[in-house]
Amino acid sequence: MNIFIASDFNNFARCMMIRTRVFVIEQNIAANLETDEFENTSTHYLVGNGEGFIATARSRFLEDKETAKIERVAVLKEARGKGVGRQLMDYILNDLYTSPHLKTIKLGSQKTAIGFYQKLGFQVIGEEYIDAGIPHHLMMKIVS
Repeated sequence: MNIFIASDFNNFARCMMIRTRVFVIEQNIAANLETDEFENTSTHYLVGNGEGFIATARSRFLEDKETAKIERVAVLKEARGKGVGRQLMDYILNDLYTSPHLKTIKLGSQKTAIGFYQKLGFQVIGEEYIDAGIPHHLMMKIVS
């Protein structure tokens, strides 16, 4: 498995194809909700397995520069349950940990994925909310 930062247009397009398959096609989220104003300022990650590209996510730092947010974590259906999501998250966390100012990492987890993120040290904060018609919880991990 190869995990890397998608720093060129072709790899960004691969990230978007995975997100479209998972969020728009599989979860029926409106295509116009899948992209936002943070695409160009986020770090996009891509996972390949030798046969193709199977997972993606992005991260960005918030204005305070001490808080990072992980977003758009997507693993293709056929690659789920094989540790791909865990390896991707480990890669992202290690990348974020290189920032000397990082204190907190946040993410909005779909309700069905809360247990996955809890195993990575994230805790639920706040009440359930609906995003794109899907129940979510804000989760946070204290780094320092």
